[in-house]
Amino acid sequence: MPAHPPSGNWHYQFRILLLGDSTVGKTSLLRRYTERCFIPTPCPTVGVEFYSKMMELPPGIKVKLQLWDTAGQERFRCITRSFYRNAVGVLLIFDMTNRRSFESIFDWYNEVTNVMDKVIFLLVGHKCDLESMNRVTLEEAEGLAMSLGTSFIETSAKTDTNIDLAFETITNAIYEALRNKEFDLQEGWDGHELSHSAPPVHTHARPQTDTDTGTQEIAASRGSPSSSLPMAVDSPWDYQFRIIMLGDSTVGKSCLLKRYADGVFVESMNQTVGVDFYVHFLEMEPKLRFKLQFWDTAGQERFRSVTRSYYRNAAGGVLMFDLTNRASFENIRSWHQEVVDTVKPHHPVFVLVGNKSDLEAERKVKQREAEKLAVSLEAKYIETSAKSSRNVEAVFQMLTLGIYKALKSGVMKPGPQWDGVKTKLPSPVQPEVPSQEKRKTCSC
Repeated sequence: MPAHPPSGNWHYQFRILLLGDSTVGKTSLLRRYTERCFIPTPCPTVGVEFYSKMMELPPGIKVKLQLWDTAGQERFRCITRSFYRNAVGVLLIFDMTNRRSFESIFDWYNEVTNVMDKVIFLLVGHKCDLESMNRVTLEEAEGLAMSLGTSFIETSAKTDTNIDLAFETITNAIYEALRNKEFDLQEGWDGHELSHSAPPVHTHARPQTDTDTGTQEIAASRGSPSSSLPMAVDSPWDYQFRIIMLGDSTVGKSCLLKRYADGVFVESMNQTVGVDFYVHFLEMEPKLRFKLQFWDTAGQERFRSVTRSYYRNAAGGVLMFDLTNRASFENIRSWHQEVVDTVKPHHPVFVLVGNKSDLEAERKVKQREAEKLAVSLEAKYIETSAKSSRNVEAVFQMLTLGIYKALKSGVMKPGPQWDGVKTKLPSPVQPEVPSQEKRKTCSC
């Protein structure tokens, strides 16, 4: 497994959830923390949204925070619950002006503790700038925090009150719990991860042993860039594209992403529950950097209601089938149609991928018929093998280039309410206008 660049992007990665009723201000709080801006009325979160932030703890410990913004509405609870099992910290957030949101905190707390044995909590009373409208007293909030065994802090995204302090408090608490060996780190658990550059984690109570040196080390893991392009998580990028992986269960979506993002092949991976997240950085042209956000979706029918909520913010889609499984090929049209119907009026770019090309003797789908399907879907076709690493990088280079060309031509148009494409450039890509059209619109 490849290690991080010698300079070290981060030592520890902590996955933190923000939980609370709808409209308490979870998204506003996160946007203030990660983007240093305040949006009075952000769009309601659908399912789960992802943010990341780097933090440095003394003495020089770099921590990458994976922050998951969950939907507060009841109809999305089945989605958000699937993320509880991989959380190491939770911000329980209520609106100081909304008594019911305060009374719901126990329910959110119990939902998490029913799934996880050990999680660090922090109780947050949001919108403290609206003091004249308060419906919860300081004494009540502190009493609730005490009964939950946690601390309480008041915040305001509007005035930027205690925002940094809230995340610093929970990050320090997680790190201290780690030092005190309060977490039982298990393989397959993503709440906390270590890079190879992580310093030893020592307890205060006993001398160092072999088990104190952080032997469960994971490099270039989910949500971190692979070694093929050594950039930090918060490194500069010009464009961010959100890409969704689609296809039946067991076609190899997770294996392909693992090979691309982490540089490894895992023969038998755990089935994806709901949606998993990966990040990779790609440089297509000199000084033109792309940040790719991948959403790895579950292929089982029972998770389709979960994965559909992520379609609307996809700029690109990898339609994947197993070359040795005829049924997975025949289901591609329905996967494609689901996305197209959901993302309208946007036009995502697709690549059709026939995976497991190393099993040529077991092939059930001919290359010619796959190419014919790709043409009908206005997609390009490529065959891959996560096991042999054949064409793995080519898939994502092809898709990234396709999205970029769609932006340049004006076929794809980013907007403030759509997260499929984001750019840090001073002005958006201008559509390429044919010279003949230019002459038609000329006023001379």
